[in-house]
Amino acid sequence: MLKIIGFFFFNPVFLVAICVIAISGYRRIQQERRQFSIAIDSHFLEARSFFKDGLFVGLIASVVSLLLGIVVDNNWLVWYVLITLLGLVCFTAFWDNGILWLLVAGLAWFKPNLVLPGFFNDTIIAPVQGAVIPSALAIAALGLGACARLFQKMPQLELSPKIKNAVRGGREAYYAVQRLYLMPLILLVPGDAFPMLKGWWPFFNLGNQRFTILVLPLILGLNLKLNRRLPAELTQLQRPFMLASVIMLGLAFLGLRGQLPGLSLILGAVLVILLRGYVARFLAKGTSHLLQPKAGIQVLAVQKGTPAQKAGLTAGDVVLSANGQPVNSQAQFYEVIQASATFVSLRVKTLHQDIKLAETAIYKDSPHELGIITFPDSEQTHQRRI
Repeated sequence: MLKIIGFFFFNPVFLVAICVIAISGYRRIQQERRQFSIAIDSHFLEARSFFKDGLFVGLIASVVSLLLGIVVDNNWLVWYVLITLLGLVCFTAFWDNGILWLLVAGLAWFKPNLVLPGFFNDTIIAPVQGAVIPSALAIAALGLGACARLFQKMPQLELSPKIKNAVRGGREAYYAVQRLYLMPLILLVPGDAFPMLKGWWPFFNLGNQRFTILVLPLILGLNLKLNRRLPAELTQLQRPFMLASVIMLGLAFLGLRGQLPGLSLILGAVLVILLRGYVARFLAKGTSHLLQPKAGIQVLAVQKGTPAQKAGLTAGDVVLSANGQPVNSQAQFYEVIQASATFVSLRVKTLHQDIKLAETAIYKDSPHELGIITFPDSEQTHQRRI
């Protein structure tokens, strides 16, 4: 068991993913400080999402993997490591729709005689068996289903807003979803794939076939730019991704039963292209919610555990007045709430154009720290923390 765990944590995919997470978190914090003069969340929330949000789907996917008898060989594993490392370094747009897994399956099918120096030198020249490509499609199906689960959690996802110039003047904010998730996946590997491991790696027999178990650090990724959508709206992508997952699983059975791995792979590629087109159209059809208003101040983000969160403020709200006084800039808002250092009453317009009242106590020692992130007063002026 310790050897299997060691293989997981010392896998180059896992190690590089940790480095990417650390760099991504550092860059986000620096970007927030440049635009807002404060880090919206100074903790490395990317690392928390990476380890926490993928564990449950990884457990479910591992159970399904063992029940379906998903089997991969050393050739598929090496292609997975290479392509995933490339994706981690470039953070390309194929994370969220199964392209990565299909690319791995395709390369393992078309290039079955990959030779690498070192550890795999004597064993990697093992041709892909008929069950490996369907298994790869099944892994792609599990990945798409896991992404559907992650879209369900989007309303709770903490994202960093970015500011840009609007087409018709003024400024608008958008979100970039760039998250990685660790999904530990238990896989069966034919026992003859790693003959040099015999004697110090656990093997077992299923029928007449000898197998070993590997826990693969499967990396899930979301790479979406939300110019016209709020994060909560991404829950609408859950159904198409789950449908694509079911269809991909059907293609895996088609390849296994009909012995047509090439056809299954082509149909899987068509499915991924259709899914990618659907996502692109979905993101383009929305409305720009976070435009800098002429009256009031736009809430771009709310810090966790602050009075603003307790008052029920969310991204997209527009604060029209504070303590009965109209506010049209963050500096003006700061001055109004500073006059009453213990309590504030806000009149807020929601995205649905409803008017609501939000009331909350303010920190005594820091009356200006409500926890609201808004547009800076100007592009040259840093925003205060309000």
